[in-house]
Amino acid sequence: MGKKSRRNRGEKAGRCTASSNNGAAASFEALMKGGGTDDITDFRAFCSCVDGMPPLWPRPPSWPFDPKLTKKFADKMKLPIFCVNPPEQQRIPDMAHRHFKYLIKQHEKDADVRPASEWAAVVCGPSCWNPFHLGSDPTPCTSTEFESRMNKEVFGEIGFRFTRPYEIPKRPIPTFCDKCSKECTSECGCCGEKYCSRKCMNKDWSKHRRTCELVYEQEGYIDALFTQMEMKETLTEEELKLAQGVNDASKVEEMKPEAKVESAVKAIVQCESWGNCYTCNMPGAMKDCEGCGVATYCNEACQRHQWPVHKLKCKEMRRKEKKKGRGK
Repeated sequence: MGKKSRRNRGEKAGRCTASSNNGAAASFEALMKGGGTDDITDFRAFCSCVDGMPPLWPRPPSWPFDPKLTKKFADKMKLPIFCVNPPEQQRIPDMAHRHFKYLIKQHEKDADVRPASEWAAVVCGPSCWNPFHLGSDPTPCTSTEFESRMNKEVFGEIGFRFTRPYEIPKRPIPTFCDKCSKECTSECGCCGEKYCSRKCMNKDWSKHRRTCELVYEQEGYIDALFTQMEMKETLTEEELKLAQGVNDASKVEEMKPEAKVESAVKAIVQCESWGNCYTCNMPGAMKDCEGCGVATYCNEACQRHQWPVHKLKCKEMRRKEKKKGRGK
C-alpha cells in the first residue's frame, strides 16, 4: 500500500461536477483568506509553504474515520459526499497495512518460528486482513517469511480484503520516514507519505514531487484540503508554523514536548478495551501500568513508547479508580 496505491487513488475516484467544484473553490478561497487562486486543483497553489512544499502535518488526520467530521468539511466546501468517499476508502487500507507491517516488525528481532496459521491469527487478526489459505497453513515460518508469503500469495494474487470492518487502533501506530527510516508520525499534507522532518522531505522532494502532484490533481486535493481544515482546528499556532516550515524549523519533532503531546492527546480516543495493548492494540496484553493499574501493555517496550502520552492521563485515571473504590 505504498506509492503505487496512492498513485491509483485518483484514478479510481469519481469526478465532481463543475458546479460542485465552483462551490468548493469559493469555500477554499475563504478558508485560505485570499490564497491567490480560484482553482483548488492547483498543486502549486497548495504548496504555499516557505520552501515550496506541502505542509508536513505532525500526525495523520482523523476525519477519514469520522463520518460526522467528514460531512462537516464536505458541507463547508459545498461538496456532495460521494466526492469524498474514494480518498476515505483509500486511507483505511493504508492504515490497515501500516498496522500489519507494524505487528510484523514487533516479532522480527525474536526470529520466532511458528505455523503460518498462528502468524495469521497474531498479525492478520488485529489488522483485519484476510489471510485466506494461510489461515489454515501449518507450515513453520518466521514473521518475515510470513510477511513475504502474504505479499506474494495473498496480496499479490488475491488482493486486499478484510475479514471484518477495520477498527482504528486506540493508540497511534508508529510509522517510519520514507527517506531515513526513522520512526515518526508526521506525514506529507498532500499524499500522506511519511517523513520525520521537512529536511528529509526536502531531500526526497525531487523524487517525491511527481507522485505527490499526481495524487493531488487526481481528486487527492479533497483529502488534502479536508486534512488542512482539521489541522487548522486542532493544532496549536506553533505546530501550524512548524508544519508549514515557518521560522526555519526543519523538524516537526523540534516543537515543545508539551505542545507535541497535547496534539497527540487530542487525536487519541480513550481505550475502553483494557485487554488490548495501549500502544499496538494487540489483544491479550498482560502488563498493567503500576501507576494507574488500568492501562495494559504487551511488554516494557510498548509501555515506554506510550509513556509520553499516557503520563498525562495516568494520575487522572488513578484518581478516578480511587473514587470508584470509595463509591463502592
